[in-house]
Amino acid sequence: MTHTNRALVVVVAAFLVTASAPVGAQAQSQPPWADQLRADMNSMVDRYNANASSLDLGLGDAILEDERVTVRVVDDQGRVAYYNFDTNARKEITGEVQSGQHDEATLLIETDKATMDEVSSASDPVAALKRNIDENDVTFEGKTPTNWALATGFSVAKTLSDTLSKFL
Repeated sequence: MTHTNRALVVVVAAFLVTASAPVGAQAQSQPPWADQLRADMNSMVDRYNANASSLDLGLGDAILEDERVTVRVVDDQGRVAYYNFDTNARKEITGEVQSGQHDEATLLIETDKATMDEVSSASDPVAALKRNIDENDVTFEGKTPTNWALATGFSVAKTLSDTLSKFL
């Protein structure tokens, strides 16, 4: 076997080993601000939970109840960080916010870093979250058929409400 052939075999073998690893096992590169934002999110959990059940989302009110959540946060340079947590029937965050995507997510929340900074530093994170949902700075995507229908219905109802308010 020539030197070139051996090198090719090593490269192909390395590719196959990497490609066959489960996606979760492959390293997720997080932006430099990701750990600090996770700490900020964890420090707001008690403040959020104190008022979580008061979060009124109208038709989509149940969207944050009993969920396995992945949060996708994008900064102004396009860098993405993922966080995950679970919620209970009162929309409270149970446990700590973790880095990375939830292995069995039922709901994806998408927002930008400035919005997540605002929500996590607010004295009333529930009010800040509601305001940012109303301004379409926080969006939801269901990851199961039921949650997809709920998130889609919520988005449609929100769009209709926003449109009608312009005419009334």
